[in-house]
Amino acid sequence: MSIFADTLRNSLQKDPRIALRGIGIFPIEERAARPGRKPATGQEIQIPAKKVVKFKTAKEIADAVAQ
Repeated sequence: MSIFADTLRNSLQKDPRIALRGIGIFPIEERAARPGRKPATGQEIQIPAKKVVKFKTAKEIADAVAQ
């Protein structure tokens, strides 16, 4: 892994929200359990709840890309 990924992983284990000023935030969010299907067979399965890392781009970057 890269130094950035290692640092981010270690920081998220200590704090559920990491902000990089001018870049964006990495919050940990809970994803609820939900029904799903196996693509190969179509069989219904239950997808368990889990925590996921999201990313929200800073407004400055989002505005620059939108132009």
